[in-house]
Amino acid sequence: MLLECKINGSVNLGEFDETMNSFHVCITASAKEHQFINNTLKDFVSSPLDYDISKMEDEEDMMEMAKVFEDLRKELYG
Repeated sequence: MLLECKINGSVNLGEFDETMNSFHVCITASAKEHQFINNTLKDFVSSPLDYDISKMEDEEDMMEMAKVFEDLRKELYG
């Protein structure tokens, strides 16, 4: 949602639930918050198996998740 807001300014909640079609959400973050998100994504991507979620997912899924997160991070922060 953060990426969608960065690109288009807001997210139409109707994309998730038809009954909420008239509701739009705009997510903003300060420079410090963006830095935190970027660093957190970098940390996860560099060592996804260090996170507790890896106890519930197999290694292949964790590595795929890390790839998705890195792609998201690059779209958000370059």
